[in-house]
Amino acid sequence: MSLETHIAGSEDQLISGLHFSGSNTASYITDRRQVSFAPQSASNFKPSGSRLMRISLADEQGFLDGATVRSIFKITNLSTTGALTPLVDSPASMFRRLRILCNGSGVVEDVEQYNRVHQMFSQLLPSQRRMNNITESWGGSNAASTLSAPRAGAPIPADSKRTVVVHLMSSFLSQGKMIPLSLIPAVLELELGELNDCFSSDANKWEISRPRLVADVVTLDQSLMNAHSSHILSGKSLPIPMTGLYSVTSAIPIGSSQYSFPIVRGFTRLQTIYVTFHDNDAQGKFVTRLYSPLDGEENLSATDNMEYYFQIGSERFPSSLSIPTKRASTDFAWLS
Repeated sequence: MSLETHIAGSEDQLISGLHFSGSNTASYITDRRQVSFAPQSASNFKPSGSRLMRISLADEQGFLDGATVRSIFKITNLSTTGALTPLVDSPASMFRRLRILCNGSGVVEDVEQYNRVHQMFSQLLPSQRRMNNITESWGGSNAASTLSAPRAGAPIPADSKRTVVVHLMSSFLSQGKMIPLSLIPAVLELELGELNDCFSSDANKWEISRPRLVADVVTLDQSLMNAHSSHILSGKSLPIPMTGLYSVTSAIPIGSSQYSFPIVRGFTRLQTIYVTFHDNDAQGKFVTRLYSPLDGEENLSATDNMEYYFQIGSERFPSSLSIPTKRASTDFAWLS
């Protein structure tokens, strides 16, 4: 067809400035509440004492908006002499493990080494976004900013406290669907890491007190709520697709020139693989030291001498071993 035919077939429409009809509404949402969920057991947590937080996300008829979930807690520096100087982008890296269980025993999400995984994904964000996140959680200091270190978290002085607001990294909470808490009551578990994981000194003393989750819970019209309940009771399902996270570690023997890392786990759809190394460097901690074999060296043929491949069943990716580290595929990340 000619261009003239397409032009002749177009119709005039009102521009937005002359369009006075109302926007779409959702009258079936009768209420939107800001709620707070407290831990089931203790109110104070520290690595040398109670370190597991269990927070029940239960509501009689509400739908949880996962995008609004934030963790709020108070960090107390128990040292009378030294300040707590954060090395991580977010206080969320103070947690070693995150688990979400539904209906009592069903494990929906389980992220080991959560502190390191959270810091890794944070470092992959644009520098402006990282600066925003660090300033929002820790508060910014007067330290010089660079692209690789866009902002340094403000230290917590000796014998002082600070309340922080944390955006948790969770596939279940960020999958985009509202969660019917009356149909699938969820429990969030957060396990604290060690005292010195996220702070510069090796003699830190701190505790977390008064933790809670805050979020928006939406209440639906009773007829729509009954329709959801009838749908479930009739044996049907409400699918909630999500991209999960799985973290696994292994030790490479010193002096090895070749190493195979078997992962004994099935995946529905393997999307992306991230590989990081830690070299037990005295100046870098496990949470923050994302070591690259090049370790800052110039990318030359003399140093670009590492090869890799992934094997899934009988298939191997890539098919050739001659893959330089700095020219890895987009699904494989070297972090230095």
